[in-house]
Amino acid sequence: SLGASLTANLPSGKRELSRDEFQTSVLLSQNMFDFRVPVLGQGLNLAPGLTWATPLGETLVVGIGLAYHYRGAFTPLDDGLSYDPGDEILVTGGLNVAIADLWSLAGDVSFAHYQMDTVEGTDRYQSGSKISTTVQLRRPFGENDLRILARYRTRAPGELPAAGGLVSEEERMVPDQMLGHLSFRMRGSRSAYLTLLGQARLFNETSVFPATTVFDVGAVPEYAINEDWSLLLRFVYTLGDFSGFEGGVGIAAQL
Repeated sequence: SLGASLTANLPSGKRELSRDEFQTSVLLSQNMFDFRVPVLGQGLNLAPGLTWATPLGETLVVGIGLAYHYRGAFTPLDDGLSYDPGDEILVTGGLNVAIADLWSLAGDVSFAHYQMDTVEGTDRYQSGSKISTTVQLRRPFGENDLRILARYRTRAPGELPAAGGLVSEEERMVPDQMLGHLSFRMRGSRSAYLTLLGQARLFNETSVFPATTVFDVGAVPEYAINEDWSLLLRFVYTLGDFSGFEGGVGIAAQL
């Protein structure tokens, strides 16, 4: 099977931030805090992609994907300068294999390459390439579903323009990340589900933050309004090197 996709968003989010506002947004954007908030300022983004998958026998399916993410320029600070984040090229390969009676094992590896960030047309920074690996073990129990997932993500040091070419950062700004996730989704009634989850997230030390380990435990109730629309709630408590509580509500559509 061959699939094509296109995701897009219009320019959105607050722009022309003051220096204090920008420093706050940098802190909030760190993956370890996992804040589910809108991006503070962005330009027009377009991401066309292609995926291809094929079975290799009765129990094995393999696939590859390719995407290009165009990121438009915007004005993040109140100094009036235009910032154009580098575009991204993403390549992914994966497989899904049936094991035992009802167990399935899926895994994928993705590689992302980033182009140069520019300010007013001048080269400023190129993010290091990112590699992500994910392995998931899944088993249905009737109308219930068990998932066990592990993920590792690493990013190479970025590069800065210098006389004669690019120079790598002395220390990485973005930490390597490891995730272990366990969830069980169970049906409570004809229109209601409940997902219980637990996970551990580990971040290595960088020049900006110390090594961090946190654990999340939570519940995600779902209520089917009709065949196409569902109401979702989310309650998660985080503990470890820092602690906090997350609550959320949303709508999901299957069209």
